[in-house]
Amino acid sequence: MLSKLKNKKVALLLLPGIYFLLSFSYYQIQDDKPTPYSLPYDTAYLPKPNIPLDNPLTVEGIALGRLLFYDSLLSVNKTQSCASCHNQNNFFTDAGKNVSNGALKIPDDFNSMPLANLAWQTEFFGTGEQNLWKSRL
Repeated sequence: MLSKLKNKKVALLLLPGIYFLLSFSYYQIQDDKPTPYSLPYDTAYLPKPNIPLDNPLTVEGIALGRLLFYDSLLSVNKTQSCASCHNQNNFFTDAGKNVSNGALKIPDDFNSMPLANLAWQTEFFGTGEQNLWKSRL
């Protein structure tokens, strides 16, 4: 009787470990290389876009960018996404407003800049501060 009880304890202790190992065998190890994305555009009318060499376009990067653009958790009070002001239905602008209100509902000095054709831009924010967005994150 004692040996049966001991065998059950051993089996119960091994069961979570076996389950853990088997659960990993279900998933295949994925290749960590991102999937390159080719930006479709009419080369007869547009020059080559300004894509940084250290940040190439990838399918995964574009999907992540879309998620972050619509995620309100990135704002100071977690209530407003980029899309709140850069509305896709208004060509990524804050149409009809003289100035934009941030997440704290304090009017800014300017309206949100339109976000269209940015792959061909070299300066942003109307002030020429290309990397200002990094300080806003």
